[in-house]
Amino acid sequence: MIDVGRFGDAFYCQLSGKQDSGVPLDLDAISAASKLSVRAGGTKIYEELCKNREVKKAIDRALDGEAQPIYINASSIPAQGIRWESLWAGDPARFVSLSQTSSVARIAGTDTARNPARFKPPIRILAVISAQGRPAEPEWDELRQAIEYAQPTGLPIQVHVVTGDAALYAALRDAPAVNWLTYAAVPDTVDALSLEIEKFKPHILHFFCHGQVDAGNAYLEIQGNVEELQLSIRELTQVTGLEDVWLVVLNSCLGGASLEGYPSMAYRIVSDGKVPFAIGATENVDVRDANRFTRAFYKRLLFSFGKSVGAAAANDVLTLEWRQALYAARDAINKANQDTPETCTEWILPVLFEHRTRLQLIMPQPQAAGAIPPELAALRLKMARELLAALPPDTSEATKNRLIAAILGEPNG
Repeated sequence: MIDVGRFGDAFYCQLSGKQDSGVPLDLDAISAASKLSVRAGGTKIYEELCKNREVKKAIDRALDGEAQPIYINASSIPAQGIRWESLWAGDPARFVSLSQTSSVARIAGTDTARNPARFKPPIRILAVISAQGRPAEPEWDELRQAIEYAQPTGLPIQVHVVTGDAALYAALRDAPAVNWLTYAAVPDTVDALSLEIEKFKPHILHFFCHGQVDAGNAYLEIQGNVEELQLSIRELTQVTGLEDVWLVVLNSCLGGASLEGYPSMAYRIVSDGKVPFAIGATENVDVRDANRFTRAFYKRLLFSFGKSVGAAAANDVLTLEWRQALYAARDAINKANQDTPETCTEWILPVLFEHRTRLQLIMPQPQAAGAIPPELAALRLKMARELLAALPPDTSEATKNRLIAAILGEPNG
């Protein structure tokens, strides 16, 4: 991890944990080079970071077969505004974020205690797909295809779509029902939307909407059935149960942008909301690139996670491996924009923030053959009690036993 700090008006970089080893960093020179081209900016980033010999060694190790991300911990707003994802380095030199063997991500938050979470399938995705003036169906089609691609891994996936787009709502209503999908209209209030999120308890929270930053107030604009909802990042970070979400994706404009002296929405979700991962864009995003991101990112993320879960033993510890998924998304956007990464900025817009305290997921114990899931057993027991209470007083014990056995799924006699 590379710390990019500030002392007065001067900036410095050092390896995390290597106190008093900071070397001056010229952010103005990096910004000026980035205006010339993506590659010029990426080259200047490498030159400035490599003024610190320890940092240079760490970057070279990460690019020399270790297949580890390069993490930037930028605590100041000017440093957060640098396009670190354009880093041009290695032998041969290349864009690190367009490499399958490494990537660049950002760190947010402070060291905090995070107990390992016991993963209990299915993986739950809540997708708010509702951007005024932007068709919602293409975004849902891309997400649906990514989910269907991952299903053969055996990973159970449950999806809840919330939309204010009339065409998408009608399409979901009229489509053949599938047991892994539910949907709802965008509620009338922010509180009701927060409750929708709280009730579903998602592992992944996906927003396809508009993002705005106005006088330091960062919020998501969500198309509603009656009027637009404005969900501020402060309100989002206070949703009950958000600490149980693994990943928040802001597939919107400006979700990863540090503007007007304030940290980005994605940064705050990780830092203030203590979510392990968040993704946002540093600038305005073309809707077609947003759709491309959704398909490529989730296709790789869910498929890889499904394979990892399938190969894991009980009590193994996994995390959400994002590196290949983010590479796939950036690569898809780059290729759709004439495959000119040296000058095209669209592929570097999505940035990922990871909390300093790493997410750990404990795999579940295998269920014995024929065992009834606890939730189903509790439901059956509740039904049996209600049935007994509703039976006529003169019902025979034999009849009661047969009915209870039928409900509980147990052999009778």
